[in-house]
Amino acid sequence: MGHSFLYMKGAFGQPILNLCKTDSGFDAEDVTGEQFRPMFCSTIASDVVEYFKELVQYSPRNILSMSWYERTRSYADGNVGIAFAATLLAPMFELDKKSPAFQNTEYLPFPKGPRGRPIAHVGGYALSIPSNISGDRLDSTWTALTALSSPETIKLYMENGSLASP
Repeated sequence: MGHSFLYMKGAFGQPILNLCKTDSGFDAEDVTGEQFRPMFCSTIASDVVEYFKELVQYSPRNILSMSWYERTRSYADGNVGIAFAATLLAPMFELDKKSPAFQNTEYLPFPKGPRGRPIAHVGGYALSIPSNISGDRLDSTWTALTALSSPETIKLYMENGSLASP
């Protein structure tokens, strides 16, 4: 639920942090001081909560505890007719001929709020090394990232149904 809130908040027109607005969105490059303040106590955050509260009445009973995977599985199995789903999970129905959603799915950006703009939820993986990692772990971490994003591994992902890669 938290992850969906973060995405929807962006679609409604406000980042999670108090970033400065630019012509093309928000400045995430030069963040200092008050710009690090989380924006959970804002009108837009309240609008997103109200939007989700409205959606709950049309959702499966356990929606508030469902993961991205469980929501996509529910859609793939035909238990729901629409779902907020990460595109990296699309093989669950795009490659499963038994799924009611197989070749029967359209993709839309998240609905935008009155002050927002459409945000396409294209899923994938972002791999990184934290700046506070201990030096003795750096080489093995780099080796893992290199292996996970190598052409050979990406080919393996694709051959086994992944539609997204690091």
